[in-house]
Amino acid sequence: MKNPSGQYVLYSEHLIACLPWRWFRGTNSDIYSGPRLPPPLTQVQHGPMIVDPSPPGRKHPQLGSNVEDNRQLRLNPGAPTRKPRSTKRFTLWLFILLVCLVGGIMAFIFVKELLYKLRYPHSGMYYNKPENEITDWSSVVQPMIRKEDSFDIVASVWIRDDDGKDGGLYVDGKERPERLIFSETVFRGLTLKSRNVLKNVTLAVPISHFKQANISNYDLRASFVLVQHQPWWLARAQKFISWNPQNGLHAPAVRPSLRDKPTLEDEIYNSFGFTIPLIQFHDITGRLLDGSATTPPESTGISEEDEEWDEEKEFLEEAKEGPLKQVADDLVDIFQLDFTRGSKSVASKHPFIAARTHIGIIDETNLFKRQQYMFTQRELADKTCHGLVNPAWYQCERSYYLNGVFETRVQIAGRSDDSSLKKNKFEFLYAPHLSAVKLSPGPKDLVPVPLNREAEASNLTPLSSTSGEEYVNVTWRLSFKADAPGKHVVHAFLSKGKLDLNVTATEEELAYAQQDHDLALGFVGYRIEENAHPRRAQVPHFISLFVRAICWFLTIHYWYTRTSTAGISRLGTTLIAFYLFISVNEEMLTSIFNPESKGHWLSRVSIYYIFFLIPTFVMLKAVTRLEFGSQGKGKEKKRGCVPKMYFAQATHWERASERIEARVSRKTKILFLISLFAIVHFFAGPYSYFITPRVPPPPPKAHPLHSLSDHIPTVLQHVYSLGLTFKLGGTMLQFVMNAYSGTYAGKYKMVAVLTFVANTLTLLDLLPHVVGTSTRIGGVFVREMLGLGVSMIDFVQAVRYRSVRASDTDSTVE
Repeated sequence: MKNPSGQYVLYSEHLIACLPWRWFRGTNSDIYSGPRLPPPLTQVQHGPMIVDPSPPGRKHPQLGSNVEDNRQLRLNPGAPTRKPRSTKRFTLWLFILLVCLVGGIMAFIFVKELLYKLRYPHSGMYYNKPENEITDWSSVVQPMIRKEDSFDIVASVWIRDDDGKDGGLYVDGKERPERLIFSETVFRGLTLKSRNVLKNVTLAVPISHFKQANISNYDLRASFVLVQHQPWWLARAQKFISWNPQNGLHAPAVRPSLRDKPTLEDEIYNSFGFTIPLIQFHDITGRLLDGSATTPPESTGISEEDEEWDEEKEFLEEAKEGPLKQVADDLVDIFQLDFTRGSKSVASKHPFIAARTHIGIIDETNLFKRQQYMFTQRELADKTCHGLVNPAWYQCERSYYLNGVFETRVQIAGRSDDSSLKKNKFEFLYAPHLSAVKLSPGPKDLVPVPLNREAEASNLTPLSSTSGEEYVNVTWRLSFKADAPGKHVVHAFLSKGKLDLNVTATEEELAYAQQDHDLALGFVGYRIEENAHPRRAQVPHFISLFVRAICWFLTIHYWYTRTSTAGISRLGTTLIAFYLFISVNEEMLTSIFNPESKGHWLSRVSIYYIFFLIPTFVMLKAVTRLEFGSQGKGKEKKRGCVPKMYFAQATHWERASERIEARVSRKTKILFLISLFAIVHFFAGPYSYFITPRVPPPPPKAHPLHSLSDHIPTVLQHVYSLGLTFKLGGTMLQFVMNAYSGTYAGKYKMVAVLTFVANTLTLLDLLPHVVGTSTRIGGVFVREMLGLGVSMIDFVQAVRYRSVRASDTDSTVE
């Protein structure tokens, strides 16, 4: 009934009649764990009680409550006392935060300055004011070639013409004469924005000179000169200052004289032209040009007097005493002067003609401060010639990082509109920097001189050139590219070194080595054909490697954080782990017994173990439910100094997962693995191709382990087949488990997607409309297509099914 205030009230007499009869069975709270009974009837206080007017279906908080509700009704002691704050800890964290902040800022500034220095190597000498604010043009050095100016490149080829005088580069202090065999404007209408301009030139090279016992790589050389179209400065040109050493032997000519007396314009152009050798020496011991084998090195009968060097020997000995001491047979810079004299065998240094040259110009048009520019130009000879007294031209190093645009400074008359003309009568220009890529020719770009020098060396009488001398026709492939200063420095660094070529290799090996060389140069921006795209062919492979590295980290994280085998094919995961274990041990043994390792096998073994054994360990730990420590929780867990291991018991959901996996009988699994091994062994070997190579691959090299036993090849073949069977079989068993359970497990879904993307990217270099003529000359292995097919199925299952949680909870899927 309602009370005067409008609330519903219920008296105790009415309440007793409404109580359930089972509440009166007992009142012992120690025995009965259900809801507490109401107080005895004698203790019931008569009087009105306020009743909650809840809907009929709603549970009352005091009626029919469970144990959790009773626990909530207990006295709440309030929030616990908060832990006092530590001033020392606050100071420590503040210090760490400040150190990280300052270190991050310093690292950012350092990287920023480094990138700026690489992009603009000589930015410290820039005149950082706009041209409209310059009042004194004599205080700056202007570019000779501006952005909009056009120019040509003239190429010339010279050969030594000494009338049968055998010797060095100089005879009696005089340079041996040269003969011009080619001179032509190879590139026309170029600008500082020109990229990948190509030109092929046919050269007829006389070979009589190469019959001599002592020849140099500069006996056949090329020179390049820039000629500007309608130079705006020519009418005002007065003189030029060059960095070339004036006291030493002068550099060879770079351009044939078109007049009886060269003009000032010709001298200016020649001052910043450059020359490179077109001869490289390589060892052909064991193979002659006609395919026959050579005899062991024997004495050629040349006397000690004939082996005396000319004047250049003194300069070479002096250069070897400098800071860049190098052996002639192992030159890092192939543009350095090299001789055949002193070699143990004529066949050890056979001349090859370099039939490809990549030419470049630096896109530098900034203004320079005149005082700093002049000082740098004066110091240039000491820096590049290593402090030698009276250095020769071939003893000086030439690179953009050192030489820059400081090689030639042109003095011109001041402009008529200059307000300071009376005080400053001159202006100054700097010539651009021309260069060539040192590793331009690949193994297929080296044309051997068709001579048997071993037979010619036995003839002590020098052969004179005649009117009926023999020639060899060479297609000289040229390319031109303008590059920014920073890119040129990086490209020069990446292409630095000596190209280790085996010119006695088979044609197939040379073809594959040539493609690797073209892709390497193409990556830094030098193409070999107009429709070639080497970067497109390599970038997908780099992306694929990066994606696979991410998958490696995610795989380790997946298995490390997994505490349940629910949804996992334990047999399949074990097989995949065994595959990784077999691979790492095979790589380890190969590195140890490989003679080319040269003592670096220890570091390689550690890398293999890090990348392969860590996933193997975490996978086996997860599927075997291996745990470290003692069983139990809280105080029941025993602690000790010696770590213990135990295998955790399977939970209900894990046992259910094992029953699902057991739907496929053991007999079926064994027959499946045996059949898969047979298929892999006969149809998916290490050299089985799905797509035939365009160029037949070279025969495989002998495995380093073959020296241990004659049965090693057969054993390795079976080990390879067994490992691939474990990998494919384990993956397929996981696929079956996913299909039966309707869930996805074994890896993160992201790993499945990334693996499919990585396998697809590696095949893009087969498509001509993507990479042009830079398509892969090798075929596609069967194992590559199997990997693509497996990753495709994995991708479909990752999209279709829901993932299993990493921990064993009541919920089976995420």
